Amino acid sequence: GVKTRHPLEYVVWAAEESNYGSGLHGSRMAAGLIEGDEFDRVQNGISKREAVKRIGGDLSRIAEARRSPGSFHAYLELHIEQGGKLDRAQIPIGVVEGIVTIDDYDVHVRGFANHAGTTPMAERRDALVAAAQIVAAVQQIANREAGAQVGTVGQMSVKPNAPNVIPGDVELTVEFRDLDGAKV
Repeated sequence: GVKTRHPLEYVVWAAEESNYGSGLHGSRMAAGLIEGDEFDRVQNGISKREAVKRIGGDLSRIAEARRSPGSFHAYLELHIEQGGKLDRAQIPIGVVEGIVTIDDYDVHVRGFANHAGTTPMAERRDALVAAAQIVAAVQQIANREAGAQVGTVGQMSVKPNAPNVIPGDVELTVEFRDLDGAKV
């Protein structure tokens, strides 16, 4: 029985976190900000075009997602990310204090792929061992001082990715976030 002065509409954005070289996929489509080569980008061996198709998306209908500037009176965005934290603190709703600064890095570690059974430990140039040290360092850096800063290695590709070959090549992402840009 509640009447509003304006129509009420809700949207569930898809793929807002970074993937295929960019984030904010659903909201960028609504804003008409899709990049020209975006659907040709490949991640984990699958093009974005194919990934959208696999989940039932129809790229021929992207224009239907476009919202005209000024077509809505107000916008309220709900996030579930803080749900656990707020729930533990028995706080029913949170208020945004700011937008975090994000610094992210694509890291490429080069070692030397070699046979796992015949290469002595002292002669190995294992890219994954070096990458693991980077992962541990990200954790240490984020925990170095008190605060709400976070650090994450959320993506890693190991090559040749075979059980009996010493990894010769690792690509990974490193991301740091905090409300204080200087801290990041």
